Amino acid sequence: MSQFTSLVAQYGIETLLQHSHVMVAWVEKNGNLLAWNPAFESLTKNISTENSLQDFLTEDSQEAYLELLNSVSTTQSSARENLGFITQEKDGGARYDCIVLPLPNGQMLFFAELAFYDHELPDKYHSLLKVVEQLTSDYKKNLARKEDEIKLILTQADEVSHTDALTYLPNRRQVINDLQREVLHADRYKTPLTVSMLDIDHFKLVNDTYGHAVGDDVLCELSNILKEYVRTPDIVGRIGGEEFLILLPNSSAQAASEQAMRLCKRIREHGMDLKGNPAHMTVSIGIAEYQIGSESWDKLLSRADAALYQAKNKGRDGWAIAE
Repeated sequence: MSQFTSLVAQYGIETLLQHSHVMVAWVEKNGNLLAWNPAFESLTKNISTENSLQDFLTEDSQEAYLELLNSVSTTQSSARENLGFITQEKDGGARYDCIVLPLPNGQMLFFAELAFYDHELPDKYHSLLKVVEQLTSDYKKNLARKEDEIKLILTQADEVSHTDALTYLPNRRQVINDLQREVLHADRYKTPLTVSMLDIDHFKLVNDTYGHAVGDDVLCELSNILKEYVRTPDIVGRIGGEEFLILLPNSSAQAASEQAMRLCKRIREHGMDLKGNPAHMTVSIGIAEYQIGSESWDKLLSRADAALYQAKNKGRDGWAIAE
């Protein structure tokens, strides 16, 4: 591990590797592990330098993995592949976007992120390495100042990439990432998990009548209400258009319906001014409780979406619970 620390120290990216959710490993050209970051170590407790990357892959990914290593060894250029990793005992694994970058000594750097993440992230990491390497000579003169600048850039970049630019709520990529994590937690510890999908009623009419700028104001008004009413450990994010997603770890559908009732009332009573016209908005909410061990996160979302349409069909300004 000391060699790994020395390798990354010359690029000045210790903080990046220690705190990133992306799995990073330093491997030999045959795939044997030399060292890894904490995100990779979280994959399993039984990991050592006697392991190969291949030990942690699902069966259907073995052939693609060998082709990936062969491609990098042959061309000495980076290569990308989607692979399945075994994330815990007796589960089906999870899909990861992986990229391998060749090192001058024939070894490689391996990056892996959950497949729903930004597909360009490994390229961004690669670009960031080049930028940091270019700045290395300046570190000798003012190391402390440059380190603070890099930390600020990384913090801002992480915040921007995971935050909705209009509402400042977690964006779709981030809230889905949170959902995937909570599903794994629910499966492992057999704890309840419920999601609520929320949609503004007749939002298209607002845009058509008053324009998209006013529509954006309505979205921000709703976001402020959600920030006020959705408290930790619950998570709320914007998943697109006028749709929002609320994650309720350790909560049943009944608890989510009680929250939905309070939210509908609070939103209904919230007054707004639309270009001088007093107005109120209402929302419809679809609720689905995770079926532990028998469905995926995207199936859970599909059931919540179906429940949302049930709420709309019942007359809006209310909620429905998925079967």
